[in-house]
Amino acid sequence: MNKSTTYIIAGAVVLALVVGGAYYFQQQNQGEPSQGNEAAEQNQQQEENPSPGLIASAVVLYTDSGFVPQIFIVQLGETVTFVNGSTSPMWPATAVHPTHQVYPGSDINKCNTAEEKNIFDACGGIEPNQEWSFTFEEKGSWGYHDHLNPSRRGTIVVE
Repeated sequence: MNKSTTYIIAGAVVLALVVGGAYYFQQQNQGEPSQGNEAAEQNQQQEENPSPGLIASAVVLYTDSGFVPQIFIVQLGETVTFVNGSTSPMWPATAVHPTHQVYPGSDINKCNTAEEKNIFDACGGIEPNQEWSFTFEEKGSWGYHDHLNPSRRGTIVVE
């Protein structure tokens, strides 16, 4: 592994720690100490049973070597943000290249349609220092790849 790859991986780890820490502190500061018992019980129920789409975002970094981490475990309803930290465009999409049909409902033919927002497919190149996000609403193990460089792959496991 060369120095630039090591720095990119270290940067991804630091970024993940910063995002996770910010989320943790945000959650810790949301409770009001002056709340009555009913409000406190409601907050506890929400924490135990989070609504889909309200779980903290997770980050997958795309480097010149591929996706980091290559296997990522998230909860149902969690949003994963794919950050392009490489020197070239990336196009994250569900497997299998080139049809992108493994994640339920996904299909490259749905790009540029009203259904595009519901498919695990960026539907185009994401430039360096840009990002694309997708919320996982189906449990399972979902392989994905960079459509522009199909040998670069990863897996999102949704529990």
